[in-house]
Amino acid sequence: MIALSDPYQWIYAMLILVILMFYINWQAALMVLLIGGLGAGTADTLNTRFIKPASNRIRPCKSIPAITSLGAMNHGRRSFPSNHASNTMAFCLAVGLFYPGLFWILIPSVILVGISRIYCGAHYPLDVISGWIHGGIWTLLFYFVLNPVI
Repeated sequence: MIALSDPYQWIYAMLILVILMFYINWQAALMVLLIGGLGAGTADTLNTRFIKPASNRIRPCKSIPAITSLGAMNHGRRSFPSNHASNTMAFCLAVGLFYPGLFWILIPSVILVGISRIYCGAHYPLDVISGWIHGGIWTLLFYFVLNPVI
């Protein structure tokens, strides 16, 4: 679970995915990177700068003595919403919009990352679900704004 929660463990899989997308259709791959990057970047920034400070929900591993923090990705104190969940859903959804077959391969990974964040004591289930929704909304917004234009 610790490895699933660590984004650095996903680098090679992501590189293979990007190469595969470029091989299938390079224009769609560029759109995935643009829209997924904007969706994840916007959700991540809003989470970190505004939503987490406003909600001020403390991570389970820092507020419940019986929960032990696992892994190195639990440094901050605030947990709502999960940036990991926002980012993984934003990119997964961007991939799914342009490569529908790949979406069904990626969604289990998104779910596993979310579960790992709960297991590692970094988030409550609502943090992860909210993160998925937040990342997905921003990706869809950028898709509908940018896709007809480009």
